[in-house]
Amino acid sequence: MAAAAFALFVPQLVFVPLIQSAINRRAGARVWVLRQLGVSTVEARAGSAERDRSDGKRIDRVLQLNMGIFKLKFSMNFLMNFCSQVQVVAALLIGGWMVHTDQLEVGGVVAFISAVGRLNDPWGDLVNYLEI
Repeated sequence: MAAAAFALFVPQLVFVPLIQSAINRRAGARVWVLRQLGVSTVEARAGSAERDRSDGKRIDRVLQLNMGIFKLKFSMNFLMNFCSQVQVVAALLIGGWMVHTDQLEVGGVVAFISAVGRLNDPWGDLVNYLEI
């Protein structure tokens, strides 16, 4: 049962850093665009039509980057929740089979499901800590 739970935990170890690095890249690009927008606002070219167009493009780019960040965060949250629920289902299936074949007691299955939940909580906290 532990091997099955670990095998279902490994995909999280793969996709979470990949998605988090994509979020961090988009956040860095958003900060850069916002700084450029601030610089153009402070400059003394008030009323320039060209500046207004470039500022509008920058604001659109910030919106696109924000939406990309939100999509990635929600996708990562969905995948993490899905993986943690699949771990519980796998523990029930494998543990149920082991109880059926008299290799394990029901209390062992309950303890293992509790342990899987306790493993997922710190992992979620770590991911939340590393998010922007």
